[in-house]
Amino acid sequence: MAEQAAPPKMEVKPTSSKKKMILIIAAAALVLVVVGGGLFLFRHSLFGSSESDTQAKSEATALKKGAAVSGQDSETAKAKRNTDKKKKKSADVAALLVLEPFTVNLQDPEGNRYMRLVLHLGTKTEVSAKAAENPIVKAKIRNAIIRYLCTLTAEEVLSKDGKEKLITNVIESTNAILDEDSVVEVFIIDLIVQ
Repeated sequence: MAEQAAPPKMEVKPTSSKKKMILIIAAAALVLVVVGGGLFLFRHSLFGSSESDTQAKSEATALKKGAAVSGQDSETAKAKRNTDKKKKKSADVAALLVLEPFTVNLQDPEGNRYMRLVLHLGTKTEVSAKAAENPIVKAKIRNAIIRYLCTLTAEEVLSKDGKEKLITNVIESTNAILDEDSVVEVFIIDLIVQ
């Protein structure tokens, strides 16, 4: 018998539309990877390391269960009580005194840095908020706040302790001007440092 010749093998080449589809899918995957990586880095640079968050959550859980947390029980308990006091203070706010934005130069040895800050003051009563609306009183309040803000550096403003110190100073100086403890909370609405 005569051998029949096998049909020649045809090589299947992808068409140009298949090539375009593969390129589109590869480009979309690359974009997703770049955007995802960028968001991951942005989150960590903005909110800090999640390692400290995990440690803080585990310490809080252990504190609730009554377990000892490496000799820092009393400090953690004090911090928790202070947080509870702040929550109670916020609940005592009856009215808001809205202040115009502050733009001040910061004390910075590296160069010209400035800060833009918008604050709202929470008062115990509406009467004290109306008293602070007096143009003379409001000018005194703004003057005291601006004088304090001009003494800060960018690092102080951007740190958590610096923001707490800022809030405490604003409450104390405002209450000294109003001659009573009417301001119980300071809300930082906007903060830009450049």
